[in-house]
Amino acid sequence: MAWAIVLLGAADIGLTAFGLRLGLIEEANPLLAWGLGVAGGWTWLVAFAVPALAVWCVWRVRDRSRWALPTLRLLVVVRAAVIGLHAVWVAVWVVGLA
Repeated sequence: MAWAIVLLGAADIGLTAFGLRLGLIEEANPLLAWGLGVAGGWTWLVAFAVPALAVWCVWRVRDRSRWALPTLRLLVVVRAAVIGLHAVWVAVWVVGLA
């Protein structure tokens, strides 16, 4: 489950960077948008590393916390929903409606 979250996060970062480069989307996260304006590409490293570290920490305590696994499950759903949003604009771009 932890790997799914990290992989979905990486897919989100890749699709976001691709969409931004094509000018098809805007960054919805104000903190990430600010970081991209200030630090450019280094922001993607932070956007990957910080959530991956947080997921690793929650995964490590999964046997000691009754909230760890439900939290990770919810995060999988949220990350999958974000990928679903990306799928919409990718589909529009592929069909040529953009």
